[in-house]
Amino acid sequence: MANEQNARIIWDWLKYDLGLDDLRAAAIMGNVSQESGFETGTESFDGEGSFGFAQWTYDRRTALEALGGDPANLDTQLQHFKNEISEGGARRYAWVNLLNNEGGLEALTNGWCDDFEAPSEKYANRQHRIDEAYRYLSMFGGEGRASLYGLRAWPPCSPPCRGVPRHHVR
Repeated sequence: MANEQNARIIWDWLKYDLGLDDLRAAAIMGNVSQESGFETGTESFDGEGSFGFAQWTYDRRTALEALGGDPANLDTQLQHFKNEISEGGARRYAWVNLLNNEGGLEALTNGWCDDFEAPSEKYANRQHRIDEAYRYLSMFGGEGRASLYGLRAWPPCSPPCRGVPRHHVR
């Protein structure tokens, strides 16, 4: 069972702090649901040492822990997520690809899986990620036609953002 309280917090953060439209937020939500069920203290079962709602591993986990404070704290993990997608971050390319992806929810979910999560295909469980993306879109989405039909979000950087076309910046 997913931690729906954390799920709602993360949805709102993706939408209102990062400015994502519903489809892109749902794509990330489907992936997080598969990775951790939105539990911030989740440790992977595969022996790789993945940790947190996005299952950070290796250097990415070390960077999370280096932020100070409790690495299992949701606010700490949201800050780490933002650091990773910001200019110079370890997964900046995943963010840029998400913003530039013109596909539907399945393509967005698979793209985020490949670029940000990068699981072993053995554990990817792509259909579950897609099903969960649709579930969170249905549960939390629909604040208006613009958000449902993929209007662009601003990337967390100052214009002009390298690698992001100017029309993607508010």
